[in-house]
Amino acid sequence: MTKEVILLISKNCPHCPIAKIVWESFKRELDLKLKIIDALSEEGKLLTSIYNIRSVPAAIVDRKHVIIGIPNRDEVLFLIKKS
Repeated sequence: MTKEVILLISKNCPHCPIAKIVWESFKRELDLKLKIIDALSEEGKLLTSIYNIRSVPAAIVDRKHVIIGIPNRDEVLFLIKKS
């Protein structure tokens, strides 16, 4: 079953471009469905409120787990298996 990841980013965030590249590589390697959303958009504001996210980059894995920052491979594999 394909896991879904929602990546919240902001154009003013210095770490977000790197997080986007990292998550896109995980998408290819792990067959993830990746959706990238601006944290300041209506949808982004709703998600940050629901998941109590206060900084970006932030990834929501299968609407269950939140990763703040740029994750390492082991962290992602653990959450993918856990979901």
